[in-house]
Amino acid sequence: MGCGVYPQVPLPKEETSEPEITENALKMLVVTSNPFNTASGIDPTIHDAYNDCFNAITQESDVNIAIYMWHLDDAPKVKNTPVALIESLVNNVQAKNANAEVAFDIDYIDKKIISDLSAKFDAGGIQSFYPKFKAPGKKVKANPKFHDKTFLFSKLKFNNSDVLKELNGKELNYVVIQSSANIVKTQYSQANQMIIYYGDKSFYDYNLKKFNRLKKDIAKTKSKIKNESFPIYDNDKKFGRIKSYDFPRPGRLMPSILNNVLEHQAKGSVDIRIAIGDFTDIETAQKLVDIAKNKKNNVMALVRTFNRKDESAKGKNGNKWKSNYLKVEELLKNSNVKFKYLKASPKGTGTDRKIHSKYMLVNAYYPNGAEVKRRKLVFAGSLNYTNTAQLKNSETLLRMEDDGVYNALLKNWNRLRYKSSIKKIDAVLMHPNKAAYFFNESNYVKWKPVLGVETIKTNRSRRKMAKDGWKSLPKDFQNNIDAAFTHPNQNKTYFFKGNQYCVWNIAKKEVTKVGVIGVDGWGELPIDFQKDLSATLSHPTNGKIYFFKGNKYCVWQPGKGLVSRIRIVGEDGWKGLPKEFTIDIDGVLGHTPSKNIYFFKDKKYCVWQPGKGLISKTRLIGKSGWKGLMFD
Repeated sequence: MGCGVYPQVPLPKEETSEPEITENALKMLVVTSNPFNTASGIDPTIHDAYNDCFNAITQESDVNIAIYMWHLDDAPKVKNTPVALIESLVNNVQAKNANAEVAFDIDYIDKKIISDLSAKFDAGGIQSFYPKFKAPGKKVKANPKFHDKTFLFSKLKFNNSDVLKELNGKELNYVVIQSSANIVKTQYSQANQMIIYYGDKSFYDYNLKKFNRLKKDIAKTKSKIKNESFPIYDNDKKFGRIKSYDFPRPGRLMPSILNNVLEHQAKGSVDIRIAIGDFTDIETAQKLVDIAKNKKNNVMALVRTFNRKDESAKGKNGNKWKSNYLKVEELLKNSNVKFKYLKASPKGTGTDRKIHSKYMLVNAYYPNGAEVKRRKLVFAGSLNYTNTAQLKNSETLLRMEDDGVYNALLKNWNRLRYKSSIKKIDAVLMHPNKAAYFFNESNYVKWKPVLGVETIKTNRSRRKMAKDGWKSLPKDFQNNIDAAFTHPNQNKTYFFKGNQYCVWNIAKKEVTKVGVIGVDGWGELPIDFQKDLSATLSHPTNGKIYFFKGNKYCVWQPGKGLVSRIRIVGEDGWKGLPKEFTIDIDGVLGHTPSKNIYFFKDKKYCVWQPGKGLISKTRLIGKSGWKGLMFD
């Protein structure tokens, strides 16, 4: 296998000839970081997890690390800085007399840092390797990288972990970590993913073989050819529900994967969620655009801010050269693909929050051997969607079919997309503008049909009642309200808290009345319902108001007053509700567009249709419905 430039020919369909998925012993654990959800713009979760693994090294451990960048710098306001992680690795290797090797690339690193970094590893008895053909401190645009972030441990025993607490007291064999996070200070303010695999010797041996091969390639690669590539590899391999792709390749992989989705979209709708740091591959972008042309499909991408420069150089004929960043941006902007730029600076910190994650979630009909069926697939690793990554670099990419991994990364994707939401539901109401408002403590979230959670400013979904809306509510009603509903006839919203209520004039956006329940209004309500309500409902079809408290409810009809005695939820009415929704519910929403009624409790909901009764089983909020509504 030699180095050089290889033709960019398309790969054959990459899945159609492989055997069906099988089970194996491999177990997986997902760790993610999200600096967009922190006031400081820093989230050290993944780097703290790295340290947990270093502290878990045993006397029987073999340690092999291949990482693109590991700098000698100190990240602000964190315990496990890059320097501290070097010391932790060295100290644990020395204390346990373990065998350890580290391979790292040298992009952006000057000669002194390389020398100091190697010296620290060598002093700790850790062999280090890096490519010799590059000029330290000088980034060459076309230089290939080994871009891996792979950690291999033959054995780990966890105690007193900061992040990996669920592993405390456990001994893991054959641990493989695939991550998107480098060990440099900028990564603490960037979103990343890390997946821990353990318990399967064949998967561990496969990755160890790749590490040893990479180590040899680094040692022998001394050419200074501008368009040099790492050797082309072709040993993709399956391990039960995991497939490992090898890089570089003779053709682009991502368009091939998406083409499998495109070819079978007629069988059912497609949902694709992408979180990616760099995206310059026009062919991949075009495949996403093609899939999104079908309006039943949902294609969404979170991308680090594109390079805004559209003339980086001039071509041979003197024409302006347009960057691939801009070409991809134009493709996505003029299509049905929904995408967000993720980059933000928290005020006063000087730290840029960015997305550095590298994963794609696919829920679609996809080949499985000779069969095509609906599958939930995760494609994650170190791979950016660039030509260099797919055709020249050493990279990692795994395809996983595992509900736990899919759901964990979907939760992370939602939190990146919608930032933070709410801790729980205190109250919910339907507005005449067809938006649903969910309230918790001093916060609220606005949810619109089709669009889902509506964001403001820097992609923030959680709003403050006293700042972003409902500003003229009395101070006591700007946090921890008990219940709320919009009156069917008056164009007014009623808020309840403790033994008080207030009336909001929707047109004027102001409070017109504040009073005591049973004294200044609602005088016919039973005494038990004149304080600390669980929920209220403005019924979407009969125009009545329902008051809920504990396991009881009563009914109020505008113009008539109380029209029912106290009733038991699930016995005297609302028969068929799941048992957990018959007592102490958090909120009830009369959804006017659909005429359905939604019951909410904790992180779950169910759906009731007037005239039919319960029409859905218990569902998870934000996963099975109410897109983007999440809980901290």
